[in-house]
This record gives sequence, C-alpha cells and structure tokens, in this order.
Amino acid sequence: MKFNKSFNDGNFGDYIKYLNSIKNYISMELYDFISDPERHGLWEKSLHDSRIEKIEFDHNFETDTSNMTITLLGENRKFILHFLKIKKYRIKQIAENDGYTDLITYEIYVKNKKEKTLEFRAEFGFGYGEIIIVCKEIKIEEK
Repeated sequence: MKFNKSFNDGNFGDYIKYLNSIKNYISMELYDFISDPERHGLWEKSLHDSRIEKIEFDHNFETDTSNMTITLLGENRKFILHFLKIKKYRIKQIAENDGYTDLITYEIYVKNKKEKTLEFRAEFGFGYGEIIIVCKEIKIEEK
C-alpha cells in the first residue's frame, strides 16, 4: 500500500495525515468513512476481513463512461462500494488461493489533483488478491 501502512508495521496516523491533506479533493461522506479508524482495524465497522460477494461492471456506450460496484460482506454488515467514471482498473487473484475472502487493508488517495481522479487499492489474503481502481468518484454504503 502506498499510504496506508498500518498493516505493514506502519502507523495509521500517517494515513490520517495524508487524508487530511486531500480533504478538499474528496466528498465529506467519503472522508468521514475512510478517516474513521474503526473502518480499518479489527472492529465491527471495519472492512477488514470482509469478502467479495459481487463485482458489477457497466459501460454506457453513449457517454463512454464505465462504473463498477463491489459488494463486500463483513462480519455483520454489507459494504457497497461505487466507483464512478472509471479511468482504469486491475483485479488480480492467485487462483490456487481463495484470494477474495479476507480483505487485509485498503486505501483511497488522490491519483491526480488536476484531473480530480481517485485511486482505490485493496489487498486480500496477504497478497493473494488485489484490486486497483482509478475513477472520478467513490461512494460507500453500508447495510
């Protein structure tokens, strides 16, 4: 992970400092979610240890825009991540391992301030799975 090193013997406080520096480039709802330490640790509200239930991708050929929705199942809740106006994405899984059953860590950062693009990175199963999405907007729901 580029910024959120809390699961690699780093300090979550450093990621919070980074998030404070990009606060004006992301929505307040997104900032509130990703800056909450309980969304990253081993707590009930965290995405940690969640698994992918579904990945949906759609492309509008008239507007030439793509969106993706990833549904994660946590211990007692469902997280729905919406990635709007995708510029690029990469999904990697090592097939012999169940790479999407254990989200280890994730981060969101500003990829390009001028173009106002965000990058989402998630690591699953200690390197067995990875998702990287570059897009214009990210929204997170929980149920």
